[in-house]
Amino acid sequence: MISRNLCKVSFECVGMDEPTFPRWPCPVCSDGRLQLRPKAINYSSAEGVHAGIELGYLERWDDYGVFAATMICDNGPCQLGVAVLGDYHVTGNVEFFGRQHYEDNTGRRFDIKSIHKSPPLITIPEATPTPIAEAVQRSFPLYWSDPRACAGSVRIAIEEIADHLIPRPTNPRGTPIPLRQRLKNIRTSHAQYTEHVDTCLVIVEKLGNPGAHGESVDRDRLLDAYELLEIELAKMFASSRRQELIDRLRSP
Repeated sequence: MISRNLCKVSFECVGMDEPTFPRWPCPVCSDGRLQLRPKAINYSSAEGVHAGIELGYLERWDDYGVFAATMICDNGPCQLGVAVLGDYHVTGNVEFFGRQHYEDNTGRRFDIKSIHKSPPLITIPEATPTPIAEAVQRSFPLYWSDPRACAGSVRIAIEEIADHLIPRPTNPRGTPIPLRQRLKNIRTSHAQYTEHVDTCLVIVEKLGNPGAHGESVDRDRLLDAYELLEIELAKMFASSRRQELIDRLRSP
């Protein structure tokens, strides 16, 4: 899993020159790190703010609005371009004798709302079945824009894991069996999957269900779930690759 410092959706940059953004890992080549292109940030003030500053009834430290930035992978053969969108506001103003003063250490606060292509938050083993891997990958962009939807997307990944363990059944009435009940059924009928199922149940009960039912989702809890999911995927599919290599080496 990438450093949690790189998963912060808000950060501050001191100074009004070109800021420094987090060096996220490249979402394609995995070898490079994203870096901000020179003069690649466009700022657009919120409604009325630019005019207020120009006319003098707003100070420069009242500036806020949206930004769009372009980053590029620093791996020469890759050089993938990535777009970052979000909100900004000027920070660092201080007060002297009842008046605001704009200081040299004033900077901007950036609140990330979208990254395209989104950096991978966890490592997905190569042997992971495509439906599971794609469900996890679809959740990454949602982490920045909508943690509740991200939690729901992680829940879909758990459903794909359940499908991988045991094909999806239906009850006698022909309606789908709820995921939580499916996992419990698998644990009862297939003891060899107990450890995997218990991990999935924790993620579903503490994260997936709140996201699916419209409840707020804390990003720290999301990161806990991601880290746990990464560990479980490695147990399920990285270890299967290990056995595959052992079997190949043992074969005549």
